[in-house]
Amino acid sequence: MRLSIKSVFKNITIWLGLLTVLLAVISWAEFQRYEAHDRFDDLLKIQKTVFKVSALNKTNPSYSEILLKSYIDTISNQIRELHEASSGGLFWALLDQGKIQRAIKMLSAYIDLYNQDMKAYLLASNKQQRYTLEKVKSVQTEIMMQIKAIEERMIQADFVLTDKFQWIVYWTFLISLFAFLFYRQRLRAIYLSIEALYGINTGNTSKVKTLTQETEAIKQKMARRPVVTENPSMVDPVTQIKNYKGMMHSYANKKGIKEKNFTAVCLFEIDSFAQNNDFSQELVNNVLKKTASILSLYEQATDVVARFDFNQFIFIVSRDTKAKMFQECESIRQSIEELKFKTRKDNMTSFTVSGGFVIKPRHKSLDDIFKDASKLLLSAQNKGGNQIIQIKDYAENF
Repeated sequence: MRLSIKSVFKNITIWLGLLTVLLAVISWAEFQRYEAHDRFDDLLKIQKTVFKVSALNKTNPSYSEILLKSYIDTISNQIRELHEASSGGLFWALLDQGKIQRAIKMLSAYIDLYNQDMKAYLLASNKQQRYTLEKVKSVQTEIMMQIKAIEERMIQADFVLTDKFQWIVYWTFLISLFAFLFYRQRLRAIYLSIEALYGINTGNTSKVKTLTQETEAIKQKMARRPVVTENPSMVDPVTQIKNYKGMMHSYANKKGIKEKNFTAVCLFEIDSFAQNNDFSQELVNNVLKKTASILSLYEQATDVVARFDFNQFIFIVSRDTKAKMFQECESIRQSIEELKFKTRKDNMTSFTVSGGFVIKPRHKSLDDIFKDASKLLLSAQNKGGNQIIQIKDYAENF
């Protein structure tokens, strides 16, 4: 059963969408963990600030009171950030948010009590100093225990988050690996079908095996291409397209159905082909056949394609705008340049074409247009080849 290129790429799109969603979830979870780790830093900062408060001494009570207010304000801000963070987010959802917020409020209450007791200690007389210091140490112990309890809950949540999302990471890897192995073969089959149809290693596409529905349909369509004439004298025996006689006969039959379209002639010649004697006859015929095949793919009902000389081809094209005609000729040039052929030494080579593009005035004969196109073709080759030379609004000069 042949593959469907449409289905393969549709499924690849689905797989890529799924992987994108999974990677987005993983990235989001990592961001949540990163945000949560900032809260660990807040708890550590609170601990350090509490230790700074405990280091205040009574030698200069006024100055110590100022430092105490600064330290307590800093701790309050850090507790407020911790409380705001605990109100939402995946990380905090894994905790009992009610309990964690009550623990944070309890910590805030202990800090207020610690502030009061520390003030009382700094202002206490020598007789009250021991009693107030014991109260300070007692509250400080409660603060440290509360911080430790919050840390333990956060560590537990971090462990749960890591445990859950490591499975998503594993499944994402397995899905991507499966998709790679599964579609690697299918994409290779698509490439081989296009390669075979394109005739990279063979000049006869009717004998190649295609592996996809679409390329098989194209091959069948090319095989069913109607023969322009049954008269062998009008067909080039090598390329199976029209020769000069067939071209003139076909043009005479078709010029009445061109309606109001413009008509142009493009004379193509394969660059540096006739002068090279190192090519085998098989390669020469293959190049000529594939060049003719590319031209035939662009041929429409009002067009004529023919072999003009050994390595020259004529494309008589009719479209509603001049720009469309020239663009199609450019597309033909590019398509021929992309063809690959195997040489005698099993190396791959490619060929380019040059062209002379002329828009045909109604009063001028085809033979005269061919002469003009030949001059433009020679100019293109003198400029290095692999290009199409045109004279814009050429018809206005005649």
